[in-house]
Amino acid sequence: MENQQSKQSATEAAGYVAGLGIEMSRTAMRGKHMSAAIIVLAGAILLLGGSFIRHSDTQLFVQAAGCAVLAIGLYGWFVSVADK
Repeated sequence: MENQQSKQSATEAAGYVAGLGIEMSRTAMRGKHMSAAIIVLAGAILLLGGSFIRHSDTQLFVQAAGCAVLAIGLYGWFVSVADK
């Protein structure tokens, strides 16, 4: 019997990425200070890491994703500070 592994389609991969993004934003918006700070740190790392990529389209994508993650984390952090 062969082990048949199915390849993941682009739609499935996009669904997983969207689900991860939604869950991360929900955690940041209702979460605690520390989880929001970790998300902000991840966004800053993406921004910094994108500057070392030579391919301009990939660099733009990584830095845009970093900005989005950073914005979600900062919003969640400000909301969690205001709740306390």
